[in-house]
Amino acid sequence: MLLLAWGTFAFGAVYPWAYRPLMSGAAITGLFCLVRFRSVAGVQRLPALAFAAVVAAILLQTVPLPSVARHAVSPAHAALVSQLDFGMLVAPDAWRPLTIDRGRTLTAAACAAALFLLTLGASRWLTVYGARRFAAHLAVVGLVLAVVGVAQRPLFGTRIYGFWEPLMLRRPYEPFGPFVLENHFGGWMLLALPVVLARVCAGIAREMPAGSWHARVAWLGSAGAQQVWLLAVAAAAMSVSLLLTFSRSAIGAFVLAVILTGVFAVRGTTSFRRRLASLAIVATIGWGALVWVGLDRIVTFFRNAPWESLNVRLGPWQDAWRVINDFWLTGTGMNTYAQSMIMYQRFGVEWAHYSQAHNDYLQLLAEGGLLVALPAIAAVLALAIEIRRQFARTERGSTTWWLRCGAVTGLVAIAVQETVEFSLQMPGNAVLCALVLALAIHRPSPRRALSSRGT
Repeated sequence: MLLLAWGTFAFGAVYPWAYRPLMSGAAITGLFCLVRFRSVAGVQRLPALAFAAVVAAILLQTVPLPSVARHAVSPAHAALVSQLDFGMLVAPDAWRPLTIDRGRTLTAAACAAALFLLTLGASRWLTVYGARRFAAHLAVVGLVLAVVGVAQRPLFGTRIYGFWEPLMLRRPYEPFGPFVLENHFGGWMLLALPVVLARVCAGIAREMPAGSWHARVAWLGSAGAQQVWLLAVAAAAMSVSLLLTFSRSAIGAFVLAVILTGVFAVRGTTSFRRRLASLAIVATIGWGALVWVGLDRIVTFFRNAPWESLNVRLGPWQDAWRVINDFWLTGTGMNTYAQSMIMYQRFGVEWAHYSQAHNDYLQLLAEGGLLVALPAIAAVLALAIEIRRQFARTERGSTTWWLRCGAVTGLVAIAVQETVEFSLQMPGNAVLCALVLALAIHRPSPRRALSSRGT
């Protein structure tokens, strides 16, 4: 949770002084958990092998190759590198890697390895200690972040925390909370909010008595109910802050997340009253946040978007596609999109340098080609198989089942946003994604599962 807080409030950990200790801490924490709890839960082999394949593919881009081999697998490599590195003109036949910037690609490989270790290690921790504690702490961080986000603009304008103004700031983009772009704040909330909502629903479904109305009214004053209401307040504040970003991608994914949470609420319990209560609180938080921010403002905001250019995304996507056409097999090297755009950018050159494709799937293909994209797809399939396997081992309606549903909802929401954004390129968001992914694939504790069945 300290890693999560650091990555979140240190400007999303986008600066080297922030992401270097963050990724180092993620790797150390993941390794510690893997070693400390090795006798409790085994390593999930399928995701681990898939993660290792992704890192190996990235490292393969950094291996020096002779010019003949490079030209055979990446014919456009020499032409691009010669424009970026004059050493290519001096020694064109020297051995060089497939990536156009070896240092940046090695950084990407190290970050990927750290995140994968954190995912596998955190999944073991969750098996030992359960997911309730994680969800409660996540709600606390989310509530603080929501307050910071809502207060930042009216109090400090374009200065984060009142003193930090990003050098690359330009309108219409303005900081929101500790994040330089409001879309990335929305991406953080998309990952965390469904988990908190799921914990609220779990509290209602598991703790609200199924007896008379008198028993249910009496439960409202109990300690368990008070915890549920506090979590619901945190979820409501997080929802309002997400909508106040006025990020179209975040708002659209938020609506999807609320709908998916409602679907899980229907499936999570057989009791009609508990099902109705879960749906009511999810609908109240979602619809209440929309009304609070102003449904008419949101509708007008969407209506006024430049949809003819897909909200100014079509141009960057076309530039990314040109890179993909030339480097479809091996890519330009992970974490080198900004360098490739020095030569390939055609859209918006008069006002900005696009260092991201505003679609992480296109950027993955541009930077990694099929060399990295195929192992990445295999990793996604491996994770889907593992999630399904763990759902089969989890009792439907248990707290673990609910939180697993919340994690899956958050992953689906961020996957949708990534079609038009690059929120997961923020190291702080990437660490949160690794923890949510660990929540989705962690194995239920045998002791907790038996206790749940006994009650």
